[in-house]
Amino acid sequence: GMLMPTIATRSDYEEWFRANGYRVLVSEAITDPTRKTWDEGVGIAQVPGLIKIARGLGRDALGLLKAIHGMRKAMDRGHIGYGVVVAEKEGGGT
Repeated sequence: GMLMPTIATRSDYEEWFRANGYRVLVSEAITDPTRKTWDEGVGIAQVPGLIKIARGLGRDALGLLKAIHGMRKAMDRGHIGYGVVVAEKEGGGT
């Protein structure tokens, strides 16, 4: 599958930053701008040569390729979204 140890909301990340002395400067959803990238990823993951290489690398590599389609489907159904959070340590510095 995908290499994601845990999934949290953008609000969770904002809270974690604030709880650790950071000021959130920017927090926005970027799901829509990433759609084309995921579409391209789905297409790339279906290239026969890449699938052959993944098979040679083992179950994890093949699982990663298969997971790309599932991630794109989950995004389409509203189950996952992408965001960016930029924060600055209170008192200066990022």
